[in-house]
Formats: sequence, structure tokens, C-alpha cells
Amino acid sequence: MASFLFYLVPLLMIAAIAVILIGVFNMSKPGVEQRRRANRLMQWRIIIQALAILVILLLVTVFAKG
Repeated sequence: MASFLFYLVPLLMIAAIAVILIGVFNMSKPGVEQRRRANRLMQWRIIIQALAILVILLLVTVFAKG
């Protein structure tokens, strides 16, 4: 389980960076749909970062217990 979590953290970090980059490219487009998409991307980024933090906390507890 610890090895799965160990590999999940970088994947979540890459996913968060990908969402940020998509959001940056999305800002170059004008319109109402762009603002809606930017809001959705921000929500996804927050969710992915929260998951990454939870996985890191799980890893800390797994390794702290031995």
C-alpha cells in the first residue's frame, strides 16, 4: 500500500501542474465559456491538490508506524 501511495503523489502533482497549464492557456481565449471553464479548472486544481495532501498525510502515518 505504501508503494502505491508513494507513486500516487507524483502523479497527482503532475495532474495539478497540467490543470494549471491548461488554465493558463485557457486565459488567452475571450468569452463567457472561458470564464466558466476557468472556474471548473480552478475547482479541479483544488480537488487534486487536496488529494495530494491527503495522500502525503497517509504516507506520513504509514511510515511513522513502521
